[in-house]
Amino acid sequence: MSSFHFESTCPNNPPPAKDFLPVLNDVIKVLEKEDVTIRPEAAKKKSGGLIYLIKGIPTVIVPDLHSRYDFLVRILNYKLSASTILEMLEKGLVNLLFVGDGLHSERAGFERWQLAYDDFLDGIFNGKSMTEEMSLGLNLMFLVMKLKIAFPKNVHFLKGNHENILNSEDNGNFPFRKFVEEGVMTLEFMKSTYPKKLIKAYACFENHLPIFAIGSDFLVSHAEPVHYFSKDEILNCYRNPSVITGFIWTGNGEALNEPAIKLLSEYFPDNPSSLYFAGHRPVKDRFALREDGRFVQIHNPDKKQIFVINPDDAKNFEEGIIDLDEV
Repeated sequence: MSSFHFESTCPNNPPPAKDFLPVLNDVIKVLEKEDVTIRPEAAKKKSGGLIYLIKGIPTVIVPDLHSRYDFLVRILNYKLSASTILEMLEKGLVNLLFVGDGLHSERAGFERWQLAYDDFLDGIFNGKSMTEEMSLGLNLMFLVMKLKIAFPKNVHFLKGNHENILNSEDNGNFPFRKFVEEGVMTLEFMKSTYPKKLIKAYACFENHLPIFAIGSDFLVSHAEPVHYFSKDEILNCYRNPSVITGFIWTGNGEALNEPAIKLLSEYFPDNPSSLYFAGHRPVKDRFALREDGRFVQIHNPDKKQIFVINPDDAKNFEEGIIDLDEV
């Protein structure tokens, strides 16, 4: 039995500040001082923007979460061969890599967002619908943080464009809205629910996240890179916000001169079968291919899919696509 405990169903309320703030402080400490063989240092001995996944073990790539707490619970309980993913994490036998976007439910939460927006227009920032929405998202991220603390070498969460709790326009971020005014509504909920020091800590957590992952024969980021970036630029991304923007905001057709192929050629010069995975823009089926089939988009918001990549076998990624609604 696992020694790592979590709620099998999402609590009805966001994590209380007395529990949330210590976890935020602990996960920031982990992110600030990661193993340099996994996350090389940037300038001034700060954690850099890229991570090297442990080789010789499978990697489970998780597309955009978007407040799907039940999705994460099912991932942890899913059995790869004889052990659950959580049990494999405890033994150091798997990498669990999230491509980012923890908050803000998508189509499944459309009606809830509409109801929350009605409250918002009436000056109610923490009504029933918004509390339900934020309970899903914040408890999910609370669990992600605890996983990172427990298994720092094997669990990684990449920064996505929704990792912007302040709804700011700095550090590579842009304010967010889709169905309604999700970005500002989230900030107002946080301000009405938590003390300033907790909100500041949450933003600090977001600003310590890596943006780029290197596997045995594959690369991963939240979005398709907008153009080629050097290793030094990626390492020091928090000194140049345009690099962060370039890995978390790129839309379909916006990438210049096949940057995924260029990066694959740099990191795997002798492997023409290497692949680049990212989420961000939704796909209609299990995945979509761009850049001559070398760039794989994996975010279908209507499916609970994970992508299990075996060591040195990215080219056969289709064999490792698991839809948790079908098992």
